[in-house]
Amino acid sequence: MNGVKHGMLRADVYKEIKENILKQIYQPGESLTESRLCTRLGVSRTPVREAFAQLESDGLVESVPNKGVIVRGLAIRDIKDIYDIRCHVESSAVKLACSNLNDEGKARMQDILRREKQNVLDGDLEGFQNSDYEFHDEIIKSSGSRIFHNVLILMMQHSRIARIRSLSAGNRMSDSLKEHFAVYDALVSGDPGKCCEVMTLHINNAKESYINTIIEKRIAYE
Repeated sequence: MNGVKHGMLRADVYKEIKENILKQIYQPGESLTESRLCTRLGVSRTPVREAFAQLESDGLVESVPNKGVIVRGLAIRDIKDIYDIRCHVESSAVKLACSNLNDEGKARMQDILRREKQNVLDGDLEGFQNSDYEFHDEIIKSSGSRIFHNVLILMMQHSRIARIRSLSAGNRMSDSLKEHFAVYDALVSGDPGKCCEVMTLHINNAKESYINTIIEKRIAYE
């Protein structure tokens, strides 16, 4: 196997295992057996071991003596930190986007909002989650910051389960849509301070919804 093919295989194995951890197919505390994964994925031990090393660096698994590789998942403290980081990054990014958003960007955001509205009417949680990502991604892109964009991608990946739980709680999906419209209106108004205010409120509301959902369902976290 040449270096390019090996690199692609390693990346695919890493992505597969990571997706299953973030989707909680592999539960926190579960032991990941190297031989079983090799058989299921149809690969040798090397890409699985390399994926484990990367996942441990990500903080999603840990190697425990005499137990092997154990899924850590994300504790509630981790999710709180992710939302706090997002709040700092996106409140700064939206102020930059306020000055940079052009007609094409506005049109894309209007299209996203139309799809989000239909998602709410249809009760399409997965569709709304995807549109929600696009909405935030469009703002980050309009900020012109590559660093902000890289941070957002990482945070949104790690908070996927939290966002699903948050959006599934009560009226959170429709409330989130209203908050998105408020962010868009602030952007169009050209008021950076208002943009920062509504974005901060939006992300803090999402964090509060997630935490309340965890408490209500009594989901065990560290």
